[in-house]
Amino acid sequence: DGRPGIEVLRRLEFDHGRMTSGAVARCEASGSVDVFVKGSYEKDGCYTLGVATKRLPAGTDLQQLASMRRDDLEGGVRLCGLLLFRNEMKPDSPEAIRLLGEGSVRSVICTGDNALTGISIGRQCGIVGKGRILLGDVNQEQGKDLVWTDPDAAATGTRLPSAVACADLDECQLAVTQGAWKHLLERPQLASTLWRRIVVFARMKPEDKISVVKFLQGQGLVVGMCGDGGNDCGALRAAHAGLALSAADASMVSP
Repeated sequence: DGRPGIEVLRRLEFDHGRMTSGAVARCEASGSVDVFVKGSYEKDGCYTLGVATKRLPAGTDLQQLASMRRDDLEGGVRLCGLLLFRNEMKPDSPEAIRLLGEGSVRSVICTGDNALTGISIGRQCGIVGKGRILLGDVNQEQGKDLVWTDPDAAATGTRLPSAVACADLDECQLAVTQGAWKHLLERPQLASTLWRRIVVFARMKPEDKISVVKFLQGQGLVVGMCGDGGNDCGALRAAHAGLALSAADASMVSP
């Protein structure tokens, strides 16, 4: 279309240690070379929103705003910055988890959040212990292989079983994404070997949460589920005991 383009000189692939990816690019018009980097704050348990703005031209007919194309409104915005939100854990959560543990009740996290957020919250409340934890995800670029990484180390993913074998199995904890969990469900023998060490189920959709509850029930466990009664209502009903908590009250969802 005649407009100057941007040439990508180098791609910075996603690095699990840095939690960043990016690219080095050159503007054909000016010849300037810039490095672009995007990163993740989920490792610190934060929700991240990017905020951008632009000023509409003087004389814009405000009566026409409702009919303007969204692409026209959002095109050409300028980044203002990032907003980080931290959903603080209730102060008594660690004590509640500790008491459940003393009663031989094993607690795990099943969340729609990013796995790193789940690990961060899990460590704060005591569900994720001090030992090593490995994060399992599916590598879409390599035939959907299951890849395990150490979120605390600046190293790239290592395939199962070598990543798991490099740690003491008695101390190794696992976190899995939705893709990794589905991968395990398709391989019952592998799932039966690893499920006892999974402490975080992340990026779970409502139907995935139900599958976690039913899988654990299939292992002969009595399963309780605690949630807010929103997109986890199906899992609350599937559990032997489902408890929906909100700021106002608590209610039993399943007998």
